Amino acid sequence: MIVRFFHADSDVKAALARAVRSMPKVLLITQLKGSRTLAVESKTPFKEILASAGDWLDLVVVIDEGRPEGMWRDPMGELCDRLLPDSKEAAAATSGYLLTRGGRALAWFGKALWEPLEDAEEITAYLAQLIPGLQPYQRAEEKTEPRPARRVPRRRDTPIINPATGRLERADTDEIPIAAPPEDDDKTPVPPPPATPPPEPPPIDPYAVLGVTPGVSLDEAKKAWRGLLLQYHPDKVAHLAPEFQALAEEKTRALNAAFAMIEEALQKAS
Repeated sequence: MIVRFFHADSDVKAALARAVRSMPKVLLITQLKGSRTLAVESKTPFKEILASAGDWLDLVVVIDEGRPEGMWRDPMGELCDRLLPDSKEAAAATSGYLLTRGGRALAWFGKALWEPLEDAEEITAYLAQLIPGLQPYQRAEEKTEPRPARRVPRRRDTPIINPATGRLERADTDEIPIAAPPEDDDKTPVPPPPATPPPEPPPIDPYAVLGVTPGVSLDEAKKAWRGLLLQYHPDKVAHLAPEFQALAEEKTRALNAAFAMIEEALQKAS
């Protein structure tokens, strides 16, 4: 079963919390950006997860429609904050997957940046440890045939030089393998030049990165951080060229580093 919640609904936080407490099966909860008609069941990795574990698991999807009335709501983030005491784990689960049962967190998983099928493998492999009889999803391995040795055709009984002995012989077959070129014993290998260490990255202003001012509270910094994570998460540009995906990944790392610096500074000051 797939249950959908929407950022634009005013009661989304309470409705999500009730569902997590009351639904009897194991729940896989995640957040996506899309419309109310988003066909989650046909998207990877959800179709693979449901095909493997759908008898034991329900999928709960929190959908951000991008509408103004839901812009500042963060139902997934608040749920992860309640169920995961570690703030870094809660942040990772907010942009990934949270597994619960009976209102308690079982595990969380980050989203694979480039290959969603890795998510299906990781999540179903974990569930197989908890649920007897569940077969985890596995991708079909690509079979590659070994490449044959290159050969040169020769006429039967044609004199040739045997590369192994250096003597003139007659070929017993129509073809012989190409021999590797002889090694030059007199050639001394030249060592590679020493690697130049990369330059130190310039220091960042964490407040400027998150768009907040010094003296901000931890809750305000966390709200700004999560809002920017939703905006710049690599999933948003997964359909674009690799350079856009790399930029999104770099921006996400900068946001995480900035929030960690502000959180550490506030904890030291308290």
